[in-house]
Amino acid sequence: MKLTCLTQKPIQTLILIYLLAKYDIFFDKIFYFKKNKTQNFNKNDEGEECFHSLNYQCKILKIKLIQLTVKNQLQALKHLQKNQNNYGISLISDFILDSKIIKKFKGGIFSTHAGILPMFRGVDTNKWAILNGNRFVGITLFKLDEGVDTGKIIKVIKCNYKKKFRKISEINKYLYYKHKLYLFVDLLKKIKKGEKIKFQLQKKKYPQFYKMTRTKTNLVKNLIRN
Repeated sequence: MKLTCLTQKPIQTLILIYLLAKYDIFFDKIFYFKKNKTQNFNKNDEGEECFHSLNYQCKILKIKLIQLTVKNQLQALKHLQKNQNNYGISLISDFILDSKIIKKFKGGIFSTHAGILPMFRGVDTNKWAILNGNRFVGITLFKLDEGVDTGKIIKVIKCNYKKKFRKISEINKYLYYKHKLYLFVDLLKKIKKGEKIKFQLQKKKYPQFYKMTRTKTNLVKNLIRN
């Protein structure tokens, strides 16, 4: 199994490296894309110092680390070869991977979405779920395609936020630290064992959600507390 990580999250990538090593699963290469400073959502940047930590670990483990930007992402193509057992893990947060890159991965590129698919696609979707009266928030593991959050679903984690959380940040931490990286680990363990991965097609049409305004975000905060 050839495994590549495409990331904007150096610390999450480091943690994933450690979690996978327990099962003798290692990245062959890592593409690090610098954050797009002009993007108006997902602005969280783990910082230049964190990238240096990732770079240091890659040198120790002899993992090829390639730095790219959103604008020159197609330069990744020259580092990729078509391979039946070529898989990718995406920790991209503020742009859409070009379809030419996705097609290079015969085994597929897998990502997580901070929301319950297929009902909540787009940005701030757990906030939108709360505002729309949904009792559940969640995170989804899925296979990337050329659309926005439209790929085949592998697993959805749902959580009833009522009386469990008091802040949006608490919900995010719970979903990310308790579930996000472990979804990848469990998936790659199955792939390594040769187990068949079950997919759910997103057949129905659902609305696309966009960045929530500050006013609506304040409404969500009140709904969580009450």
